[in-house]
Amino acid sequence: QTLPLMPDHAMLVNTARGQLIDENALVEQLQHGRFSRVVLDVREIEPPRQPDPLSEFSDRVWLTPHVAGLTDAAQERTCSMIMESLAPYLL
Repeated sequence: QTLPLMPDHAMLVNTARGQLIDENALVEQLQHGRFSRVVLDVREIEPPRQPDPLSEFSDRVWLTPHVAGLTDAAQERTCSMIMESLAPYLL
């Protein structure tokens, strides 16, 4: 429901959860020339269905293999959160 409310030239990036974006609705918007760029690190269904309807928009759609969280900072944060969660059980 919200995709049509975005400006035609908008850039859409999802590194959070695949279910946040209805990919059928996204394909429909792309067919109407919406979005200057779409970057998805997560998909609504993983692995994506084949043939992948987003592949026909490769000039505007970048797909990455669920790696947005693999930065040094993200790994350090994850380790810190794990240690904080385990600390009460280790003392």
